[in-house]
Amino acid sequence: MVPCNGTLEIRNVRPSDTAEFICMAQNDGGEAVMLVPNGKSGDSSSARTAVLNCSADGQPMPEIIWTLPNRTLFSGTPGFKGSRYHLGADGTFVIYNSSIEDTGKYRCAAKNKVGYIEKLVIFEVIQKPYILTRPKGIIQGIFGQSLFLHCLTDGIQPSISWTMPGGFVLARPQVSGRYHLMENGTLVVHETVIHDRGNYVCRSKNDAGEAVLSVPVVIIAYPPRITNGPPPTVRRVAGVPVYLTCVANGIPTPEVNWELPDRSILSTTGKERPVGSELLHTQGTLIIRNPSRAHSGNYKCIAFNYLGRDTRPTYMTRYGLVSVNIKPQKDNMNPARSACLWKSGTDWTSGEPGQFPVAWKLIWPAILILLLYNCLPNVLKRLFQSPTFDN
Repeated sequence: MVPCNGTLEIRNVRPSDTAEFICMAQNDGGEAVMLVPNGKSGDSSSARTAVLNCSADGQPMPEIIWTLPNRTLFSGTPGFKGSRYHLGADGTFVIYNSSIEDTGKYRCAAKNKVGYIEKLVIFEVIQKPYILTRPKGIIQGIFGQSLFLHCLTDGIQPSISWTMPGGFVLARPQVSGRYHLMENGTLVVHETVIHDRGNYVCRSKNDAGEAVLSVPVVIIAYPPRITNGPPPTVRRVAGVPVYLTCVANGIPTPEVNWELPDRSILSTTGKERPVGSELLHTQGTLIIRNPSRAHSGNYKCIAFNYLGRDTRPTYMTRYGLVSVNIKPQKDNMNPARSACLWKSGTDWTSGEPGQFPVAWKLIWPAILILLLYNCLPNVLKRLFQSPTFDN
């Protein structure tokens, strides 16, 4: 559509409309022609010289006018040169030492006495990527947990890739096994293991250049250590529950098992597991709810993980009065005899040494009473008996 003012209007612009347009004015005195090429987009790397083309032909020769994104006008005699800008004789517009601030829409206009025409040039300064996240020192990952490595970049349309310590490369956002490269450039390593240690390299690249970041990673792991275990000996009382504590530290978190006197194993895997009167809590505490003579013996706490194991043994004995035999003697001249046998253990015939210091503390009052009962009458009799003399 060409209105009376000579402007060419193109409606519903499509890619197929790309072309060079010729404006011709004609009358009885002759004709005038102006040619303007199709509009294009331009780009340049930061700190480089950018050239925006705008050649126009016509009779008479058209004047070239450039309008900057900030609406500053450059026109006049070809060859005009400013501080950073230069208007060439062929209509080209030169930007020296271009920067990101020069990005925007530039308009080139060609004007003569026949008419006026302009084109739009979208200029974009491509800046070399810059990686904003730079960790200080070595990144520490925990064995079995997820590791997050960030690579946030600043730049025009950079592509981000990660190279693993073993050489495996993720060049685009994706999930591959335990690795996940996110849209923002963050690399996630799930369920880390010892072999995940090493240097991870992030590369951010565009047409202006490349930025590289190397991230050293170590994976923290150590074998189990029992920090709170049972004492060497535990003495039980019939009917009173016994709690055998076993707390262990380690990375990865160790599993705690108990070895019972019959050499069977009680594990914390899963939920609390009762076996008979034994109950093993998920945190490692062994509970014997109703201890009996059969529960005496050797117990062992076992903590283990991927890197090793630690153990803590304990021996369970029992308090019990085996027999007490009190028998007064017929011979008043002999001291009272009594047999009081005290034994702590599972079986009197097992040969285990008794805990006599504790036993005597409990039975010495009974022995004292027996001595007084048997000895005091004889002593009084001797004191009050009349002496006899031989003739």
